[in-house]
Amino acid sequence: MIAVERLRFIPFCLIALLLSHSACGNSDDDPLALLSKGEADHVMMLSRSFNGDNTVSTLDLPSGEVVSDPLRQRFAPHSQITRTPKHAVILEQRRNGDSVIYLRPLETRQSTQRELNLNDALLTNALLKPTQLISLNENKAYLICNGIPRILILDFGQPTQRMVLGSIDLSSFRRLDNRQSIVKPSMGVLHRDRLFVSIGRFSITPDGLPSYPLRATVAVIDTRTNSLIDTNATQPGMQGIELQGINPFGNFIVNPQSQRLWLSHVGIRGKYDGGIEVINPETFRSEGWIVRERLLGGDFGHNGFALGDANQLWTLTNNRNQMGVLQLSPINSPSPQPRESNVHGMHITSPAIFTWTEQSYPYQGGLNIYTPDGRELHFRSQKPEMLTHIQDLVAF
Repeated sequence: MIAVERLRFIPFCLIALLLSHSACGNSDDDPLALLSKGEADHVMMLSRSFNGDNTVSTLDLPSGEVVSDPLRQRFAPHSQITRTPKHAVILEQRRNGDSVIYLRPLETRQSTQRELNLNDALLTNALLKPTQLISLNENKAYLICNGIPRILILDFGQPTQRMVLGSIDLSSFRRLDNRQSIVKPSMGVLHRDRLFVSIGRFSITPDGLPSYPLRATVAVIDTRTNSLIDTNATQPGMQGIELQGINPFGNFIVNPQSQRLWLSHVGIRGKYDGGIEVINPETFRSEGWIVRERLLGGDFGHNGFALGDANQLWTLTNNRNQMGVLQLSPINSPSPQPRESNVHGMHITSPAIFTWTEQSYPYQGGLNIYTPDGRELHFRSQKPEMLTHIQDLVAF
């Protein structure tokens, strides 16, 4: 049971976690705006069941009670959950290859959902691999899919079978140094009226499959017209922001102080040192690395960093399952100061960090929240076994 005296702190910590996989452009749904309304009192979780599928449960913060999803639906492994101002959104890549979106209303707390099979809507058998939903307002959203060189434009205000309004073609970024490559969109972030999308580029094997990663780029999209912006008109063809890194499959955020974009690159063991690259969204230029993996004391993975107070960088090293804090100005040590070990999974966002730990037996799953000022809150439930094997979550 969560202690009653802690309840007044819980909304502050959770509001910053509303958009772990998505970004929202409406100021009314900004985390700080929601904080003042005190609207975050639940956490919806995707958890792995014993057969490997994911099921949904909801943690009620005032009572500490965890309840099973009344729809009792199972989702394929590696499904994701995120949210828009109105909906919880589950992204599923089914075992048969189909990609499906599920919409569940947040406001009414109803046990209903809308379901859209993206492969049917697009009339394709392609493996779409949805990776991130970016919410522009209460209805319009962009869906980044790692499996196709397109960004889908969605309108959740439309009838289910007409929610896909169109797409933005990214195939113009295939050409690199006078040769063709395979492009894989990864993560996106909103900045003013533009959407920035990181794109990994890979050399092509004789069988037409992706091989070794090449120099990455960032596509820039005008959200008012849903069209690509050419970042360098002096060069032929559509140009993006050329990066120094080659594996841009980590966090992508806006630094609120500098208004620069920070993008993390995942390392390749024994071949490539990942890190965080800084991008100027006005000049469309990379400004180089702010930190490399060698200073982090471990492999830098997906959802691997967040910005805290006092110029602190919160990091997660995958190979050690350890979260730590690195002082950036100046960088104070060759590795972060450890804050938590045996981290099974995490959502690491600015400005708060949400982690969960677990033990297989006895069941001792729990949720931990770290705020930028250094506070740490631990969550335990009347049913601790229901806080184990968490795969993804969203607060509302």
